[in-house]
Amino acid sequence: MKRLSLSVLALAFLFGCGSPEDSPEEASPDIVLTPLDSVGIELGDERFVFGVIAAVEFLPDGRLLVLDSNRQTLRVFSASGEFLSEYGGPGEGPGEFLSSRDMAVLGSGVIAVTDPRAGEFELFDADTGHAGTLMGFTPRAPFTIDACGELVVGHQGLFNREQGTNGEALAGWKLDSPSPAVVFFEEWSRFDPEQMAARFMDPDPPIEVLDSTVYYSPLASESYEILAFDLSGGTLASLTRPGYSPVAKTAEESSAEMELYEARRQQLLGMGRGGPAMAGGEYTPSAFHFAVTSLGVDHEGRLWARRGHGGAPVFDLFDTMTGEWLGTASGPGHMEAWTFVVTPYGIAAFEEDPHDYPRVLLLGF
Repeated sequence: MKRLSLSVLALAFLFGCGSPEDSPEEASPDIVLTPLDSVGIELGDERFVFGVIAAVEFLPDGRLLVLDSNRQTLRVFSASGEFLSEYGGPGEGPGEFLSSRDMAVLGSGVIAVTDPRAGEFELFDADTGHAGTLMGFTPRAPFTIDACGELVVGHQGLFNREQGTNGEALAGWKLDSPSPAVVFFEEWSRFDPEQMAARFMDPDPPIEVLDSTVYYSPLASESYEILAFDLSGGTLASLTRPGYSPVAKTAEESSAEMELYEARRQQLLGMGRGGPAMAGGEYTPSAFHFAVTSLGVDHEGRLWARRGHGGAPVFDLFDTMTGEWLGTASGPGHMEAWTFVVTPYGIAAFEEDPHDYPRVLLLGF
């Protein structure tokens, strides 16, 4: 993988990464993702039947990791899709999950799975199984994580009941302590019950870690920004796409979002959670899509930033050496609702709530 040039990125931070007259539609290189194979079936061998796919990752040797938040399991498949092993399960014991959400592969090969409800990381070895537990996160473990070497980077929700404030942080943890080893940023604000519904619907901000650099894109529609940090927490650069303008949601998209909110709200209330804020709260979808909804890095070291809009998936490509916008890549048109995972060891996609059955598509270009 390529390493970032700190001096070049510092210049990019000062002077920007493209001129206003550059057209974001002049995509070069022009990359089109094509499905190559799939893992997962509707009925039959239970080893290949998924409940709800929460996350997908690749090991450096090409093995596929699938985290199932319904069955609370971590499954390992070969690069050719053969079932190899399964770990975890629902529960509160060592190696079990209450609410598995995401996973990351450390440089040592250890797989960290974050379990926010339990407030811990469960650690696994792909060959031997459960390898330990890091517990004691306050107020909860991060929902989304990635890793660099032996540092797990994640986005963590914060809450201070005494001061009546809530916030968020981007931080990094070593596996010997639930206290952050580095904090890239931390923001706090007064708790507003009327904003609870919006926070409930907002996705987690995208994170990607490449070598010694952490990429993070704040949730925003008015601007397009990808921040780059070094592992000590210093800001290296701010990447942007030339000619960006917010993309408005259609009436159909806003209506579908309202239906999803109501379904989630009823589910939460049915579980006895959410309190008065969710019982009587109102939700209004934002008028525009978020600028960036996911980040990844391919085997050539290019940063992939998925655009937030309806329709076929479109990704902006950036050179991680210079911060230069290179053009676009696209996925199949019917996969607009799919989550894409771009890594140096493989590219995959999955749906959390598919119309037919959960499966992982393996893609190439």
